[in-house]
Amino acid sequence: MEHSKEIGTLVIPLWTSVSWWPLITTDGTQPEEFVQDWVEIPPSEDMFFPAMLGSSVFSGIPSYCVLALRVSSTSSSAHTARPFF
Repeated sequence: MEHSKEIGTLVIPLWTSVSWWPLITTDGTQPEEFVQDWVEIPPSEDMFFPAMLGSSVFSGIPSYCVLALRVSSTSSSAHTARPFF
């Protein structure tokens, strides 16, 4: 993405305790510069497909928030994404 100056969407669970959370935030709440905007996706029964073997935390209606992040490798002089909390 960085080389081609791409823009994309990353769908993630809002799990602040996971190892990758510090990679998308500057201080645990403020999104990194590459996160241009985000929306919370309302939970629904068909949000995730069940795993092939039938065992997965991603099935049914999630008990956690899910976010869609608009990410971009192009630098922006005005970082406007609001905090996650």
